[in-house]
Amino acid sequence: MSKVVILFLAFLSSFNAKAEVLTFDTIGAGTSFAEIPAGYGNFIWTNTGVIWKGMYSESGYYRGATSGEYVALNAWDKTATVAKTDGSAFNFDGAFFTSAWDSSNLLRLVGYRGNSEAYTMNVLINNMSPLWVKASFEGIDRLAMWTDGSHFAVDDFTFNSKDGHNAPMGSSGIALSLSVLALGLMRRRS
Repeated sequence: MSKVVILFLAFLSSFNAKAEVLTFDTIGAGTSFAEIPAGYGNFIWTNTGVIWKGMYSESGYYRGATSGEYVALNAWDKTATVAKTDGSAFNFDGAFFTSAWDSSNLLRLVGYRGNSEAYTMNVLINNMSPLWVKASFEGIDRLAMWTDGSHFAVDDFTFNSKDGHNAPMGSSGIALSLSVLALGLMRRRS
């Protein structure tokens, strides 16, 4: 049985059950607006900024702040892009999105590998409450985000490294792990 337990523990240790989450609260502290600096979260951010949620209290910026006082936004109402500073691939798990002004706004997300679109997603967002958008874009090197309307807010930007070793182990991974352990125990007893 000890071999089965050791194999099971080795399998589990290959997973780090912690995704990285960017909350944007350390960027704008003390200001109402700031551009997201290159290197934040080891990403290059283009056409992006952070805004204090209280700047426009009746907006999606205020309602979209899920983890603090600041949210990211597509600055100047342009397409926002995100890429790793070292050019490596990453997995974009998802984020909370809120339309800043429009009651109905079509959010478009595109994950690229090189110059090719690997993933596309269109989601309707509003300015009354944040919506968790589970993207599950794996192995992308650039993410583009824009709307057909106006500005949007984003909070709790969640990502993992390309190889998935930082990815949370979902229910299927846990079920597989427990099945391997159970089979090993049953085999040992027979």
